[in-house]
Amino acid sequence: MINCKNATKAKDPKTYIETIIEVYMRFFKIVKEAFDCEPGYITALDTACSKFINDNAVVRDAQKSTKSSELLARYCDLILRKGNKIEQNDIDEKINQIMIVFNYLQDKDVFQKFYGRLLAKRLVEQLSASDDYEESLISKLKATCGFEYASKLQRMFQDIRLSTSLLKEYEADCKDHHSIKIFDFSVMVLTSNSWPFTVPSTFNLPIELKSTLNDFEVFYLKKFNGRQLKCLLQYSKGELQTLYTKPKYILQVSTYQMTVLLLFNEFKNMTFQKMLDTTQIDPESFTQILVSLLKSKVLTCAGINADTLNENLNESGITMNSIIEVNQNFHSNKIKINIIKPIGSAAPNPIDSKPIYASVIEDRKIVIQAAVVRIMKTRQQLKHALLVQEVIEQLSSRFKPEIPMIKLYIHRSGRTARVEREGLSIMFICPEELFLYRKIIKTLNRNEDLQTFPIDSTYLSNLKRRVRLASEISKLHHQVAKVANETNWYHKAAKELDIELDDNIRDVEKARTANTKDTQKKEIQLRNELDLLLKHPLKYSSSLNISRSYPLLFGDPDQLASRRKNDMTALDELKHRS
Repeated sequence: MINCKNATKAKDPKTYIETIIEVYMRFFKIVKEAFDCEPGYITALDTACSKFINDNAVVRDAQKSTKSSELLARYCDLILRKGNKIEQNDIDEKINQIMIVFNYLQDKDVFQKFYGRLLAKRLVEQLSASDDYEESLISKLKATCGFEYASKLQRMFQDIRLSTSLLKEYEADCKDHHSIKIFDFSVMVLTSNSWPFTVPSTFNLPIELKSTLNDFEVFYLKKFNGRQLKCLLQYSKGELQTLYTKPKYILQVSTYQMTVLLLFNEFKNMTFQKMLDTTQIDPESFTQILVSLLKSKVLTCAGINADTLNENLNESGITMNSIIEVNQNFHSNKIKINIIKPIGSAAPNPIDSKPIYASVIEDRKIVIQAAVVRIMKTRQQLKHALLVQEVIEQLSSRFKPEIPMIKLYIHRSGRTARVEREGLSIMFICPEELFLYRKIIKTLNRNEDLQTFPIDSTYLSNLKRRVRLASEISKLHHQVAKVANETNWYHKAAKELDIELDDNIRDVEKARTANTKDTQKKEIQLRNELDLLLKHPLKYSSSLNISRSYPLLFGDPDQLASRRKNDMTALDELKHRS
């Protein structure tokens, strides 16, 4: 199913992950029963599963190599959320299967981001099926990827536990000071760095809520001096009782809905504009809230049919002067009615992939740069290729870093290390790049050209001969290596297939071998010639002040960095040579 692009069900997290697990279990059973888990076959199975999970039709169709990580995180949310209709005994097995797929993921940091967002929503909305199962999975992630990987996830649970004890202390404080609580109140205090939430725009809370929140804030800041509290009201909810109906209904509402409904304790009816001005909720969110209350028939608006009401304000028929009032004839078959309409990031299935992937890219940049700095502090000196390789090895447990990005941040780290240091910077310009040079000069607002890099042109003719020989040797060596690789391939393929090579192929081989010998002789001849040249140092004029360390330079580079030369400018020099 996964390798069928038309199978839209394969993009469903449950179908996708369970199909992968089914395929894995089928082939693992073969390796176990037929080959007794022989290490070679286990390695082959691991390689195949890694390729299959990270590169299949669903992944390619999404044009994201990280799609499997996202779908696995969403599958975890389905398994660990209330109402999953899975037997408790089966969840342990599901968690073990999740870890099987997780171990094959290349982009474990993407899984971490999605899983963290979904876990946060489950905990805040109290939708987690079991804290024990949540912590069991997190402990397995920690064992696989280390403490740092799971630290934020563990701090979320720590915040929930601390909030429970903090609420008990607040209630005890209220009793000690004989504070009167207008309503039952509970709160979660979350560490801002551990939770993926953003603070929404403020609005005018009703006095019934504001007084209690202010009391708690005073209590909290007295206990934890220097901290700051910010309310995430988009995730808050409560219950209101209707005193004007028989029977008295209990309405489960969001804080935004509660703010709107409590206006009618003071006013019999209000216009849309007045409600908007009083609450100071942003217009887009306010429209969603009002429409949800009208659709549930708790509020009414003259001339508006609640059953056919459109959520788009322009198409709903509601104007700024429309009069809204409480529905005195409200009736329901249930006593407790849930009419919660989440707003913004608290809405159902709010996990938008784009911002998460954007944050993953930014995090990877920081991680790569930190790895480069950490390695160089340890090694002090390392070849560029080996540095790239070591960065890949260090980060491969979390994600597969792209080589161009590693090279970019090696370059940036070097540039950062040179900040505010004095030195000599050299710009190489070809004649066809003159227009780019002029742009740079114009951008820098310079009235004159940069200083020409002083070299002794008599060296160039001697250098050209050495460079030409090295280039020819490289080409000849490549030709010999290419013929050898092709010949070895023929013989290896024939041996594996247990066949003999055709006579025509052997004749071609003999001819190519003869040509190769001639090429090798020519290569040896050129190497000897180059070695002879390299044994003799480049000649320079004793009358010129030439640096021994930098034989092409007139004078010392440190002096060149601090003075300007009075001969022709770089631009004139290039014009002259072109």
